[in-house]
Amino acid sequence: MPEDIRPWQAQQSFQKAAGAVKAPLIMEVVPGSGSCQISWTKRPGIIEGYIILLGPDPAQLIDEMQVKDEILPGERQTINLNCLFNGQTYFVAVIAFASGGRSEISSLWKFVPNQSLLHRKAEKVPLNLLPRNSVVQGGGVPAPARQEPVLHTPKPIPTPPPPPPRYGPEVVAICGGCRGEVVLKIERRLYVCRTCQVEYVQRASDDKFIPTRLLTDGICLCCEPRRPLVKAPADEKILKCSKSGEFYTRKADQSGLVKISELEYGICSCCVFRYPLVRNGNNIVCSNQPTRIYIRNSAGQWIFKPPEPESGAGVDIDEIDRALAEGSAVMLPGGVLSTNSPRRPRRRRRS
Repeated sequence: MPEDIRPWQAQQSFQKAAGAVKAPLIMEVVPGSGSCQISWTKRPGIIEGYIILLGPDPAQLIDEMQVKDEILPGERQTINLNCLFNGQTYFVAVIAFASGGRSEISSLWKFVPNQSLLHRKAEKVPLNLLPRNSVVQGGGVPAPARQEPVLHTPKPIPTPPPPPPRYGPEVVAICGGCRGEVVLKIERRLYVCRTCQVEYVQRASDDKFIPTRLLTDGICLCCEPRRPLVKAPADEKILKCSKSGEFYTRKADQSGLVKISELEYGICSCCVFRYPLVRNGNNIVCSNQPTRIYIRNSAGQWIFKPPEPESGAGVDIDEIDRALAEGSAVMLPGGVLSTNSPRRPRRRRRS
C-alpha cells in the first residue's frame, strides 16, 4: 500500500473492491401484542446503518425504520417495532446501507402480532416470494426502492352509533301530557310516549297507564313489561309487585331495589324500613345499622340479638330471691319483676 494513502481511504478502496454492502443476518423475530422484536448480527464491511422493511405482502415492503450502525462485526442488535395491528400478517426484512448503496435481502420473515399472548412463532419464508421486477442489488436478490419511513399507527375504532329504539307495534294509550301515542319500548321494558318520551307503567288493579314519575315505591324487576310496586298489606315495611306478588326491599345505600327471595340472609327487623342482612366478618348484621347483630333461632330464622346489659346494671338476683321467699316481690307492667311495690297515687280527700 502506498505510504500517502490514509487508513480511511484504504478502507473505502477495500469496500469498493468487495463490490457490495453485506446484508445482516437475521437471528430472531419474536411477535408480541401489537409489536415485534427483531434481532440481527452484523457482518464484516463498512455499514452506515440498517433499514427495517415491513409490509403486508412481500411485494409491498416499504422502509419502516432506519437504525444507525453502532455495533461491531459479529455483535447482535435488537429493535422493537410497535403500533402494529393484532391479527394482521406482516413480512419483515433487514438490509444494510452505506454511501447510497443498499445490501441484498438475505432473509424474509412472516409474523402475526397477537393480543391474547398466545403468539405464534415467526416463519422464515423463501426469497422467491419477492417480486421479480424489483431493483436487483448486491448478490442478485431483489430489494425494494427506498421510501420514506412510515409509522403504523392503529386507526381509532369509531364508536358505532346506538341502535334506534325498538317499539312495540301496538298503541296502548294516549299520553296525558302531549296527547302522543304510548307504545312499548322493548329495551326499557316500559311504555313510553313517542312524542315526549315520558315513561309509563300499567297498574295491575285497574290496567290504567300512569307515568313512572308519579310512583312513590318504584317499579318491579320481575315482570315484562314492568309493573308498579306497592306496600305489602301484611308488612308495610317491605314492597310487593302488584302483578306477580314478588317481595322487594331497598338497598341500604338507596342505590336500588332487590328481591327478598334472592337475599342469602333475609331482611332485618330493627329498622323502620326492612333492609337486607349482610355478613360482616363472623357476624350477620343489618346493612343499614351494622352494629346490630342477628343470630339464628331454633326455627332457622335470623332474629335480632339484643345487646348484653352493662356490668352492674339491673337488680341483684339474691335480693329478688329473698323478696320471693318473703312474698314482697311484685310484677310491674311489662313483665318486670321488682322487689319494691310501686307507689300508688294518693287519693284526694273529698271536701
